[in-house]
Amino acid sequence: MNSKGMTLIELIVVMVLLGIIGLFTFQFIGSSVETYIMVSRQAELLAEAKPAMERMAREIRDAKEIGDVSPSSINFIKEHPALVDTATDITFQLSEGILYRNSELLAENVPVDGFKVTRNPDDENEITLELTLSLTGGEKVTLHTKVYPKNINISSQFDGDWEEVVE
Repeated sequence: MNSKGMTLIELIVVMVLLGIIGLFTFQFIGSSVETYIMVSRQAELLAEAKPAMERMAREIRDAKEIGDVSPSSINFIKEHPALVDTATDITFQLSEGILYRNSELLAENVPVDGFKVTRNPDDENEITLELTLSLTGGEKVTLHTKVYPKNINISSQFDGDWEEVVE
């Protein structure tokens, strides 16, 4: 028999195969879009967390005296005031999901346990900071750093320490 058309079974097999291929293709595209959205939200969190962590580390590194250290706050006296902000008594603290530097907002989207400050009992000059930012969608970014203040324990005999004065 010389037929120029397709049978019903051939059409059904082709439709099933195209359906399976289409299902996998749409699942792949869907998961790619979800991953893109998650990564872009994490990038937003990182863009907020990184400058906050860098500022805290830089200012604690310039501390000449460390005051109160609690799990969610740290108070210290800076050695050198900045030109724009002359404050030398600095407190970083977490309050209601917002991380503050004195009364200035430093970072938002910080969960209740998202800012941790610890001081090493074996080395009082080692301060560990952990900052976590998270969104309601489940995205979160956590940054850790250790800071060693460079202006603590400077005496007139120097005791192996030194300080540069630029005038």
